[in-house]
Amino acid sequence: MSFLQSATDLQTKLNLSKLEKLKMAKKHKVAAQNAISSTSEAGMSDADVECYKKRYSDLNGKPAREHYKEIGEEEGRLNTCAIRLTEIMAARYLH
Repeated sequence: MSFLQSATDLQTKLNLSKLEKLKMAKKHKVAAQNAISSTSEAGMSDADVECYKKRYSDLNGKPAREHYKEIGEEEGRLNTCAIRLTEIMAARYLH
């Protein structure tokens, strides 16, 4: 595969519509649900709780585990200290 073709393929992948991205997120949600970092409530260790609070500023005083269970999970938020891959990072990882 030529460099130009590789670049074109990557650009195509990066130009996914919002609907396509949501479909991909739902498709991979099951795998993400099985990848919890703790057996504690909401799959969040104490360290995960601190990361969640630092990552998301809209908790409005609600405990992090409660916020994740009620709002964050549905919105696809991370409940661990793991980084969220950018589309470029994910494309590199997959290839």
